[in-house]
Amino acid sequence: MRSRFLFIVLLIGCLWALLELRDARDGQANYEEPGATAEGAPDLTASEELLGIHDSSSPVRKAAEEQEPIVEEIFEDGGADDDFEEAIDSFAVLQDYWAKDPLPKGTCSLSLNFYDSETGEAVSGTASLWRLGVPANEWWTEGDRWKDQFDVKQGFANVGELVPGRYRVYAHFARLGADSAPEFAVEGGQTSIRIPVHMPRPSQARLHLVDFQGSPVVESTGIAYEVQDVRASRVHRGEVRPDWVRRRVPTDTSIRM
Repeated sequence: MRSRFLFIVLLIGCLWALLELRDARDGQANYEEPGATAEGAPDLTASEELLGIHDSSSPVRKAAEEQEPIVEEIFEDGGADDDFEEAIDSFAVLQDYWAKDPLPKGTCSLSLNFYDSETGEAVSGTASLWRLGVPANEWWTEGDRWKDQFDVKQGFANVGELVPGRYRVYAHFARLGADSAPEFAVEGGQTSIRIPVHMPRPSQARLHLVDFQGSPVVESTGIAYEVQDVRASRVHRGEVRPDWVRRRVPTDTSIRM
């Protein structure tokens, strides 16, 4: 009985040895140079697989490059803005036109007295003087021409070096939409003119108060209201031109203004 048990153990050991020998021979037959696969691509180690490292010669990488090729964009210089360049050139030509038609200087002087058209009190601010009916010449058509802008202090202002002619004053501090004082003539050495100004006036207003639903607010007990003074202002870009100004334009129709 004991000998039979030993025989079985020996038989099992022989079978196990044969299996190990066969596995070793199979591994030797399938062994290739390290770093290469059957397709000729380098083999990845376990650490490389975990990190996602792929060689550039990998078939997967080549397929991705063929499907989505890398394209380098070339940005061309758009050059200068044609409209902007044209505007600059037109302004330069216009400057030459202005230089060819300088403001004439005369020997007349003008003394101006500004007052409130309703109360007669002296008023102050900024005003402009325009010369009316300037004759046409080689470069400009006939029309009105801006002469000077000045500050009115305590109701008075003086302008000198004027040539005889028709003039008109535009008060920038007058009420919005108010008419300017009529034109006047400058002759001789000294001319004094009184300029009435239609000044802004306070006005009364009635408020009809409603809630968010549109219902009238009958009582204001416990409710506070605040009225703020918001003053409107006119913002001018460039030269101020009153409505009554007859604009002079260049005789060269190719010049834009």
